[in-house]
Amino acid sequence: MRKTSRLSPAATIAVLFATALVSFAFFLQASVKDHLERAVRVSVPDASVVVTGDSSGATIPASLAHRIRSVPGVTGVKEQVFGVGVADDELGAAVGVQSLIDATGYDLVDGRLPAGDNEALLVMVPDLPTRYVTGAEIAVEGQKGNVEKITIVGTATAELGATETPDLPTLICSFPAAQRLLGIEGSSRLLVSADGDSTTVRAEINDAATAQRDSWAVQSVDEYAAANASKFATGARTVMLVLGLLTGVSILAALVVVGNTYKLQLARSTREIALLRCIGALRRQVFVRTVINAVFVGALGATGGIALGAAIGVVVLGGVPTAAAHPGFWGRLFALGLAAGVLPSVLAAVRPARRAAKIAPIEALRQADPDSARTQRSRRVHVAIGLGLIVIGIAAAIAGGVSKSLYLVILGVVIACGGLVLAAAPVFTWVAGVLGALGGSRTKNADEQLKRNPARSGATAVAVWLGTTLLTTLLIGGATAQSTLTEAVDGSTPTDVFVTPDDDPKRLADRINRLSDVTAATPVAGVMLDAEFATNSNPLNVVGWTPEFLNVLTTESHIPEPDPGTIILPPTPDTTRGEGPVMVTLKQDGYERTFTVMVIDGAPMLGIMNRADLNELAGVSQDVWVALAPDVDTLNGMDTVAGIPGVAALSSPALQRQQLNKEIGGYINIAIAFIAVALLISVVGLSNAVALSVTERTREFGLLRALGALRRQLVEMILTETLLLAGAAGVLGVGFGIVFGVSASHALLGGEQLHVLIDIPWLALTVVLAGLMVACVLAALLPARRAAHIPPVAALGK
Repeated sequence: MRKTSRLSPAATIAVLFATALVSFAFFLQASVKDHLERAVRVSVPDASVVVTGDSSGATIPASLAHRIRSVPGVTGVKEQVFGVGVADDELGAAVGVQSLIDATGYDLVDGRLPAGDNEALLVMVPDLPTRYVTGAEIAVEGQKGNVEKITIVGTATAELGATETPDLPTLICSFPAAQRLLGIEGSSRLLVSADGDSTTVRAEINDAATAQRDSWAVQSVDEYAAANASKFATGARTVMLVLGLLTGVSILAALVVVGNTYKLQLARSTREIALLRCIGALRRQVFVRTVINAVFVGALGATGGIALGAAIGVVVLGGVPTAAAHPGFWGRLFALGLAAGVLPSVLAAVRPARRAAKIAPIEALRQADPDSARTQRSRRVHVAIGLGLIVIGIAAAIAGGVSKSLYLVILGVVIACGGLVLAAAPVFTWVAGVLGALGGSRTKNADEQLKRNPARSGATAVAVWLGTTLLTTLLIGGATAQSTLTEAVDGSTPTDVFVTPDDDPKRLADRINRLSDVTAATPVAGVMLDAEFATNSNPLNVVGWTPEFLNVLTTESHIPEPDPGTIILPPTPDTTRGEGPVMVTLKQDGYERTFTVMVIDGAPMLGIMNRADLNELAGVSQDVWVALAPDVDTLNGMDTVAGIPGVAALSSPALQRQQLNKEIGGYINIAIAFIAVALLISVVGLSNAVALSVTERTREFGLLRALGALRRQLVEMILTETLLLAGAAGVLGVGFGIVFGVSASHALLGGEQLHVLIDIPWLALTVVLAGLMVACVLAALLPARRAAHIPPVAALGK
């Protein structure tokens, strides 16, 4: 029985890699949690207890702070107010407002800290495309519609946690100034310092707060950190979601590899199992032994994977998370790793184990294993169902892309993948045959060998196909997202630098035009309107056309002067819907007019109208648009423009595009790393399948050696077969990945009313295919060399 249930190195390695990813993701999640909780502690310096308002947004009255100061053990109470306002200028950007508690979290870049109630320090977000300069006066609209002004006396950067709105520029000012800007009374948070037992102090503070109002939240600093870490998790949830999904993909790849390994082992061990049945082995014993073997494989691979993942986590993160000091951390890690290793291994072994248990003793007397008519019919039914599911799944994915339904795309992907797994044998051997026909007689002979055992060929290729499909889908989705969002960013602010003046726009443009870093600068008049199309309505920024306006546009498209009653717009789902002229109704208070839309490819993502039409509108304001010289860095150009008198704020779509591409690129790199591991697992499975094939074909290789075949010829034959299977998996993977990637891109981006620009990175896909071929050849090289060294006499004797 032991001989028929050997531990498979390939299955163990596949489980090891998958479990290593699970362990690394667990380490990373714990590290992110530590980082975020440290950020919260930065926001509440030296506090033992934190008192916050309720979910309704009610502030804490000064009377409660006074009452808490009288609680025994309390050594100090700091009142803090924070919130979000809107800059009352043409940019209309959201800004954070926060009272200054501790200056240690800020690093001054320019100017000084605020010294009066009419001064503020501006904490900028790195790479944010909007800047306010030192000395500028900014008007802020508060939460109740009040508009207050404050002067920026310095700019700074801040460590994470020093501001309550880390993704927004934040005005740091005195407590009264923050209340005035936000239009609120009282505090947003009380930071209480205490001596002695903080638990007792907290209980007394809670009693004092409850006596005044039931809804105040009184928490220890540890409780507050755990509950509020999420507000500093900008992008962290997305990263962890991506890691979770890709870890699941790796486990799925391991499950496929392990399942195929067991099926191939079963095919190789049929005669031995039948002999065991002849001498009295029960079906239950065969089944249990196979499952126990799967448990050992899973446990062994999981143990190694846990150690490998933890080691990688320590190296990448520069140490262990704080949570690792608690024994429960390692217990959870070990339990999660064992579950990730053992469960897929056992699930993959159940079906082969059931088939092994059903092997009849008579099988030991057969020299070959011909399929029965019933087996052949069942196989044909499975293939027919699989082909039907492939067609249905692809159709559903395409329909999901057209209808902008991501759920339908995902459903189609699952159905199509399931169908290909069912029909893997004929599909992969057919594609391999097509590729073999292109390579001459040598590849045709290899193709004939693959067709002799299509089930083995399909099992060998399916895991490689899965990894290639996912990687192709990811590459196309990432490239399309970058192209589409870049066009949207460039179109929404279609010049290099957008300047908000606090002086006459014409004089400011003249001063900027004198700079050597600037190609052109001109005032542009515009206003925000409500735009109603046939099936949709959205806010629309419209500007007036002037001859100078063309000099500052980044687009290379020609933008003619529109006729009165006509508005120029770029191609979007709203402007390209249906046949005939598209109409749009523009509205503001006391104004409503319908315009004919002129669609121009490459036009900015805003409306361009005749200046006479713009003059009919209320609330029109002028900004200065600046085109930088071609060789000027955007950041340097903005710094140069910021030094001109009369500049209140600057914004640049180029910085926004760089930040966007950086974020998307980061997600793609993480995903590629994880899917690369899934592909590695698949290649390990392919190597194991080739090794089992060599074992099964020992007699064949011995005969070939006896008939004069050279060792080099045997190696070439096996490598050619492997290349055909890998090529079939790669071609089908790229084909399926293109369909899935394009459909998912349309569903995700088209649903946001964006003009989707499909970008298929052919160079990257070519590199993926070439790398896949090389990896598969290297994986098959060792089994091929082993086949070439089979002695003819030993093979014939067997």
